[in-house]
Amino acid sequence: METYRFQYEVATKLFPQTISKMELQESENNFNKSKIEFENFISDNLVKYSEELDYNNSVVSEIEANIERLKVQLKQTVLKSTCEGYIEELQVINSGESIIAESKIARIIPENNGKLNVYINVNAQDIAELHDEDEFTLSLESRADHVL
Repeated sequence: METYRFQYEVATKLFPQTISKMELQESENNFNKSKIEFENFISDNLVKYSEELDYNNSVVSEIEANIERLKVQLKQTVLKSTCEGYIEELQVINSGESIIAESKIARIIPENNGKLNVYINVNAQDIAELHDEDEFTLSLESRADHVL
């Protein structure tokens, strides 16, 4: 398109008398034809790329929705105890394994303000030797390295 325009402009400026009306008309026609083809090309590609942009925007929206859904699922995968304390027994759960809400996966010995309430059986002959506020050492099988 620019080539025809350039040829036309050069011909009309440098040789206004030597170019025939027919050549002038042909150059103008070629220029106008190229201009229309260029405008059609731009129009066609604008539509094509607009459609691609719309499609890509919908894909991005879908991915963002999936991310939000996965964030919600991740928040739901946090396992929380109903009390603070020491884990006495823990059930093994493999990655990707589903569990039902309210499933018991651990046994926790609750702690109350840094104090642990323990109920023990004492032989009858030893009861007389026990007094309120007596201290003793307790260790758990699951926490053998930790003395309570």
